[in-house]
Amino acid sequence: MVTTPFRTTPVLGPGLRQTETQYHWDQINPNIVGPSYQLGSTVKGNDGHDYVHVKATPAFAANARCDVNETTWAATANASGAWVAPVAVAAGAHFQAKRFVI
Repeated sequence: MVTTPFRTTPVLGPGLRQTETQYHWDQINPNIVGPSYQLGSTVKGNDGHDYVHVKATPAFAANARCDVNETTWAATANASGAWVAPVAVAAGAHFQAKRFVI
């Protein structure tokens, strides 16, 4: 069992268990006001799961299930959702939602 997953997809970005309101910002051009790692970016973890970069609408407890809107990339609470918050996430923070597998 993998306890510390990492991305196997060759893409730079935040760690699969990292959550913050601002990370991976473009430090070269201070006029850019969004993260360089885009919402909706999908990667594969070494644990075999898919992860998608989303923004939490409510706060999530670790391992809480959620839905992901594939237009806005907002994660919303849903006890039977197809995604999981792998760590506790504050409302408005970005995180890598993990695809739930039964």
